[in-house]
Amino acid sequence: MSKKTIAFFDFDGTVSRSDSLLLFLKFYFKKSTFVKLMSRFVPIYAKFKLGLIDNSRAKERLFEMAFS
Repeated sequence: MSKKTIAFFDFDGTVSRSDSLLLFLKFYFKKSTFVKLMSRFVPIYAKFKLGLIDNSRAKERLFEMAFS
């Protein structure tokens, strides 16, 4: 019987108190791809920090950028 590994990520904070989306993306992508993704995400993050978009929309955009 082979040993199986399970990875658990809670994107919306229903199970854990912290957000795991960034951890998931860091786990999923190679380091160079993750760094490129995060550099493209900076303008969206700035809008979030300025209160121009909410957390849910920022996470949606990040997910779209990562998997489109």
